[in-house]
Amino acid sequence: MSVVQNGNQKAAINGTATDIRRPFFADAEIRQAFLTLDVDGNGFVSSTELRVVLDACGKIVTDEEIDQMMKVVDTDGDGQLSFQEFIVMVKRDIMGLTIQQSDIQVEVANKTEEAPKLSSIDKMKNRIKKQGEVFEFVSSLALDISQLEDIYFQKIQRLPKRTIQYSQFCNIFRCPESRSSERVFTVYENDKDDEVDARILVMALSAVLPINQLKKAKFSFRLFDPDQTGCIHRDAVIDILKANHLANSADEVEKKADLIVSAAASADNPDNITFDSFVEVIKRFPNIVFPAFKLQQ
Repeated sequence: MSVVQNGNQKAAINGTATDIRRPFFADAEIRQAFLTLDVDGNGFVSSTELRVVLDACGKIVTDEEIDQMMKVVDTDGDGQLSFQEFIVMVKRDIMGLTIQQSDIQVEVANKTEEAPKLSSIDKMKNRIKKQGEVFEFVSSLALDISQLEDIYFQKIQRLPKRTIQYSQFCNIFRCPESRSSERVFTVYENDKDDEVDARILVMALSAVLPINQLKKAKFSFRLFDPDQTGCIHRDAVIDILKANHLANSADEVEKKADLIVSAAASADNPDNITFDSFVEVIKRFPNIVFPAFKLQQ
C-alpha cells in the first residue's frame, strides 16, 4: 500500500487485490501513507485527516463512526493518532478498507463536483496557510512574548472594551495598513470592518512564537483570567483553542475543549481549571492545546 502526493494536487492509493489488513505491508509503506495523511505536518493524524483518506477510498462514514475508530486505537486519549497508533489501525483493519482493484486513483484536484470530498483537506490547508501569514506578520515586527504582554496589558486592556477595530489594531502594533496586516486581522474569517476579540488575536500571535509551552500556558492564563482568580472556565478554554487552532467557530474545537475540561477539572470544582491542572493537561496532550504546524516554505 502506498499513498503519494503529486504537486499537492493528487493523492493516489495503490494496492493489489488483497485485504489491507494482511501483514505484508511494510512499516515504510504505512509510514509513507501516514506522512501523506498528516497534512499539517505535526506528527499526528487527526480525525479530519482520517476522513480525507476514507472519503478518498469511497467509504461513507459519519462523524460518530470516525470518532469510534479513533477511540479504538487512540490509547493516550489525545484525540489524534501517532504513527504507532496508525499502524495498529491499518493492520487491524479498523478503517474497514479492502482494496479490490489493482489501481485506485483518487483525484483531489480543485473540481466543482468534488468539492464535498475536498472540504476537510482544503480547510486544513487553509489553516496552515493562515498560520504562515500570522508567522510572517510576527516575524516582520520582530515580536516576542514580552512585547505581546506589554501590548496587551499596557495598551489593549486599558481600552473600554476587549474588542478592537482594524485601525486600532494597526495603531497598537505600529504596523501599516497593508495587505499583510489585513490578512492577520481577518484570520478568523471576519470582515475588515468588524471588531475582533483582542485576546484571541493576541493569543494567535503568541502561538507561532518559538517559546516553550509553559510560557505559552502562563500567557494564555493571564489573558483569560484577567481578575487573577487562579482559574479559567470552559468558555476560556474554547477561546484559547480557537486562537491556537485558528478556528472560526466554537463548534470546531468543542470536542477538544471537552477533553481538556474533563482531564483538568476536579471533582470538587468541575467548572474550574487551575493553572497547575492546565499545565498537566498540556503535558499529557501537548498538540491539543498548542498544535505544532508545519509552515509552508
